[in-house]
Amino acid sequence: SVNISASGSVMISSDMTVSGTLTFTAGYINIGNNTLTIGAAGTITGASGTAYIITGITGSLSMSIAAGASLATSFPIGTATMYFPASVTLSSGSASGNVQIGVSSGVYASGTSGMLISATQPLVDATWNVHSDISSNLDLNLQLIWWAAAEVNGFMRSNSRIAHYIGGSWDASALASATTVMGGMYAIDRAHLTSLSPFSVFDQNTVTGLDVTDIYPEINIYPNPASERIVIDNLDFSSGAVSAEIINATGQLVGMYKFPDVDNSIPINELPGGNYFIRFSNEKMISMKQFTKM
Repeated sequence: SVNISASGSVMISSDMTVSGTLTFTAGYINIGNNTLTIGAAGTITGASGTAYIITGITGSLSMSIAAGASLATSFPIGTATMYFPASVTLSSGSASGNVQIGVSSGVYASGTSGMLISATQPLVDATWNVHSDISSNLDLNLQLIWWAAAEVNGFMRSNSRIAHYIGGSWDASALASATTVMGGMYAIDRAHLTSLSPFSVFDQNTVTGLDVTDIYPEINIYPNPASERIVIDNLDFSSGAVSAEIINATGQLVGMYKFPDVDNSIPINELPGGNYFIRFSNEKMISMKQFTKM
């Protein structure tokens, strides 16, 4: 058994296995980019928002999970600044095995790389990396949990979802309202996952960059590439004012416009040369286009 009672954090410099009970009374275990394995007979008790396991970008907590178990297995993990626990069950038809989860700050267009979309998009500012040694017959149910302080850019928890980075893009799943758990934290679930990789929590307006599904492809921009202005066609089909946001390749918001307050063109002459995204949206539509400034 291991007891954690520290005012700060206990650093783990290599992979570690706990076969008995890991008990928190105060403080943190910082495993960095290592793996902390709780044996099949092991448990974790006493974890909370002020006593949990800090994981690095590639670090993870590994737990043994039996398929069909009546109780979920809790992963009391977080970053150096915030608690982001997860909870897992394996459906009765799934194989049993070990599940590894780590969490890091930031959400990226390509899972763990690419444009930092958490700089501009409404979402929970964390990425949970989930893996398992179950190589076939996986049927996993995942719950992700966060504090309100992790919600950025106007995130709406009443219309949110767990997004899975798979096949080179963030996928879409059904929207739901987050529930209140654990003394004021929020949670949302996704059932029957058969593959694992990065997961994050988005809302109905989150746009992820290159992999965005363009709900209204009727909008066109030209010329492309352009040096002075870009012209927008077919905005009139969408009722209501349309907002336009220009985002650079690193995820920074560099321009905001609203139609019909401006004409059907946007000046880009002061932008540095390079690739950009322009996001059009209102309450009923969303469209994302890419352009190049010469």
